Amino acid sequence: MNRHETAKFHVAVLGAGLAGLTAALRLGQAGFPVTVFEARDRLGGRTHTVRADGTAYEAGGEWIDADHHRMLGLMTEFGIVPSAARDGIRRYEYAGESCRSDAVWPEAQADADRFYALAGRLFRAPTWPAELAEAVPGGDTASLQRLVSHACQTARGEWLLSAQLRSDEGDELDRIGLMGWLAGYGLYAMREGDEASAYRFPNGISEMLDQMAHASGAKFHLATPIQSVRATPTGVLIETAAGPHAFDAAICTVPPKPAQRIAFEGFDIADQRAAWAACGMSRAIKFTLEFSDAFAFTGPDGGNALTDRTVGQLWTGAIANPHPTLTAYVVGDPAEALARLPEADAIGRVLADIDAMYPGAAERFRRGWRTDWIQDPWCEGAFSHLAPGYVLAHYPNVGRPAGRLFFAGEHTSVWTGFMEGAVESAERAIDELTLALGLHPGIEP
Repeated sequence: MNRHETAKFHVAVLGAGLAGLTAALRLGQAGFPVTVFEARDRLGGRTHTVRADGTAYEAGGEWIDADHHRMLGLMTEFGIVPSAARDGIRRYEYAGESCRSDAVWPEAQADADRFYALAGRLFRAPTWPAELAEAVPGGDTASLQRLVSHACQTARGEWLLSAQLRSDEGDELDRIGLMGWLAGYGLYAMREGDEASAYRFPNGISEMLDQMAHASGAKFHLATPIQSVRATPTGVLIETAAGPHAFDAAICTVPPKPAQRIAFEGFDIADQRAAWAACGMSRAIKFTLEFSDAFAFTGPDGGNALTDRTVGQLWTGAIANPHPTLTAYVVGDPAEALARLPEADAIGRVLADIDAMYPGAAERFRRGWRTDWIQDPWCEGAFSHLAPGYVLAHYPNVGRPAGRLFFAGEHTSVWTGFMEGAVESAERAIDELTLALGLHPGIEP
């Protein structure tokens, strides 16, 4: 793209989450004038480093897989060295018994082996992807829970496998479509085993988000929800409470549920709207608890656990703080229940679970925070998943462009549910925009 050409086209980006910031950055680097509208009063969307009286923690997206090359590339671009995940043991606790990840219950390991062998056979079925419904029990309407129950022969094995998958997917497995999960499984079926959750941001992701915003050269309107997007003969008209704004094109990165509240006028997007309505949004809450000392981090598991208690999954914070922190990740029905409680009561429930696992936690507890993505009005869920029946009926439409309106966001990506997917989707939307404007890809002087 020649900068003299791109400078003629003013582009709006709706949403300043990771997808929106990536779009603004790459468009700005290519010479496009860019204006970003964000409903929140901050950057980042579902990625956000909270800083509270000397303590910092990741309230949203946190983990980066070793093969998420777009995310790792962004970190390199802004001079950030990834913090490697602590190499250690995870504690599994079920029905009052526990084991370590380096010595898993044999029957549970056998169930997991059976599950992944079956998943591999289904994914590699010769009918994949268009006719995979014939190879999958129940077709596209089957849930991931069906395959788990089919493969597992022991209660303990089914719990451990389900707990791992629930944590990955952010919800109950009967809400996760089997075909959609298999599509995602294909992205990492050839991994060697240590790529998942390999890295984090040493000082929090917001450090990079701020750098991206500055480097984009874009104009930002925070605390500015979009009311309507209207097609015009020369582009799009964005309506906010402050009035109308005309642009040559727009990239919408708004998550699927709040996107439904925007009035899109003059665009043929009935199929996209149906996809947004059907898109699953995972129910996940993150609790951050601060303690006076690292009592829980001195054992073999180092505070890294997966349990059948309400608390679900635990891990230690990556950011250096004056006092150690534990993150409790609660998903699905338990998260929904904790979302209904006052924050102090919900934190108390989580602390009670931690104290039962690590005696002495309660007396060392200093303070805690809850980040409830379920009830957040600007996302209504932590990240997207492909619900039963979604892949064949809706997935091809969720990010399809309409005129000079383009769509991004992890829910429109191949890497659904990942930060990598947010970046990937922005790159794809920019390619679509470039072609629609009659420009050639690539940046020229």
